[in-house]
Amino acid sequence: MFESLFTETTWDYSILSDEILAFGDALEASGAICTGGVNEWGSPNIVITGTGEEILKVISILPLSVAPQMITELKKEIEQKGKSETSWAIMVIIHLFQFPIAKNSLNCSSIPAATFNVFPTYTEC
Repeated sequence: MFESLFTETTWDYSILSDEILAFGDALEASGAICTGGVNEWGSPNIVITGTGEEILKVISILPLSVAPQMITELKKEIEQKGKSETSWAIMVIIHLFQFPIAKNSLNCSSIPAATFNVFPTYTEC
């Protein structure tokens, strides 16, 4: 489907519902670009590009924690469909924040977190 070797070897797709898998196939058929990899800091990243409707469905079907302002921008673009052509992207970066477990300790614990950014890749009006 749409994954890099990194996610292909570390993800259990059996937990995905038939609806999500069908949507993944629909994204692929529509020409959406779905890719992943590891950035220069070793953090996994995923990028999906498509129409505003597709990106909004990605956010809602998975359900991702995306800032309300980003959702509002997507919905506004969808409302104005036909007035301009816009391609959208969602970029996800996985972080592992490490911190000392006690004062003056060299031992660390960690908290995984993900950041989601939604933005237009181009607009033709």
